[in-house]
Amino acid sequence: MESPIGVVEATDLHVAAAFRAFRIANGLKIQELATFLGVAYGTVHKYERGEIRIFADTLLRAATLFGVPVTEFFPGAQMLRRGSQGRAQRERISRIAAFVVNARRIPSAELQDALARVTRLILEGQPSAST
Repeated sequence: MESPIGVVEATDLHVAAAFRAFRIANGLKIQELATFLGVAYGTVHKYERGEIRIFADTLLRAATLFGVPVTEFFPGAQMLRRGSQGRAQRERISRIAAFVVNARRIPSAELQDALARVTRLILEGQPSAST
């Protein structure tokens, strides 16, 4: 049976909480994550509060950025790795976030978008299509 539109399920709230926890654990500001994901600040804020559902492709991009399987966002998954692996992961994310934020200073929106696409492809380990 389908849920009525606008009804937030317990799983959605868990995903939202995990999404926020990973962002905070990796030292990202909402705006930095929003820029990387290509969404507005307010959208990330609503994701984290469970006000709107996170699209699958957005969740996958976030998981790629955080260096975790997408299943880590769902109930039953172990959240937030600790130790040296976690520290290295946080440093990697910090460098990526700084790169993305600085890339937004490029005056051409077209070049910004192209750079964001290339960055996502690199992080996802996919070869870019030739033009």
